Amino acid sequence: ESLAATGSESAHKNWLMDRVVELTNPNFLFHCDMDEILTPESVPLIRANLYTPAKCMSFKILYAWDREDQIRVDGVYGQFARQSMFRPTEGARFTGKSPGFHTGNTPEALRASTCYPNAELLHLGYLFRDDRIRKFHFYNERDPGNVGEGFYRHVCQGDIPEIPAEAKLMHAGPLELRPLHAISNR
Repeated sequence: ESLAATGSESAHKNWLMDRVVELTNPNFLFHCDMDEILTPESVPLIRANLYTPAKCMSFKILYAWDREDQIRVDGVYGQFARQSMFRPTEGARFTGKSPGFHTGNTPEALRASTCYPNAELLHLGYLFRDDRIRKFHFYNERDPGNVGEGFYRHVCQGDIPEIPAEAKLMHAGPLELRPLHAISNR
């Protein structure tokens, strides 16, 4: 069965990891989303942790909202961190709970051994209002009725009248934004 036919994000990630390891034999793999960038302040923090015995590194995710220098900090947005760098260990595979959604950026078996270098990724996927609204509709079309995600309302909070900025939602709200330079790790 071809990768395209499976539609499985896990299968795609495993195939790519296998090719990179086969061609380069790296000590670590860095895995971020296409709409994320590593902050310049994070580079020395990561370098300082390259020789720890940990198998993963966890980075704080900063969600840019309306401007690249403005970060959403309420609810999950202010607390979210994710393992985004890992040692490619034999037998470690990406797994997914549901097809194409939320498979993680590191193989699950490695996550128990994680260090936290205070590195940050700037997430630009929610930067623009129109993109947030589009994602809200996309998620609800692909994953309808997901109570555990609060029906994805936090994604477009304050952008549409039905989900006001001042609402307290399952995962976020009321909407709170801070300048990037005022975030605690800086």
